Amino acid sequence: DTLTAGFVAKNLGLANAAVFSSKTVDQITFTAAKNSGSTNPAFYTSGNALRLYGANTFTVSCAAGYKIVSIAITTETGSNGIKSDNCNITNATATGVGTASVLLTPVDGTAAVVLTNPKTSGNFRIIEISVTYVRVESSSNER
Repeated sequence: DTLTAGFVAKNLGLANAAVFSSKTVDQITFTAAKNSGSTNPAFYTSGNALRLYGANTFTVSCAAGYKIVSIAITTETGSNGIKSDNCNITNATATGVGTASVLLTPVDGTAAVVLTNPKTSGNFRIIEISVTYVRVESSSNER
């Protein structure tokens, strides 16, 4: 069975400029980290989006026994959208980069996809995210 989990940023219940660190929906965990950047990842009502600043990472991971099939992200089309110069994607290939709808296809079997802002200034934004995932069948023949 194919399962989905995700969120709409404006429905997270966060106040304007509130730091975003983590949210788990069903078997999927979304984690944002400041790392060596100067600004924490945060939600802003202007644009109703999570903002990932320089050196910030946004990780989508699944619980043991599951694998991610795809990740659909609604972002902006302007300078704060997900583009090749402001978002490095690890463990997945991306289509739609530079548009409002970015689709990530993870490397088969990967348990986590990481989006990193490599810049020292600026941000990319996540308005909505939806993850399609499946339970991994056990290869064990134990009885």
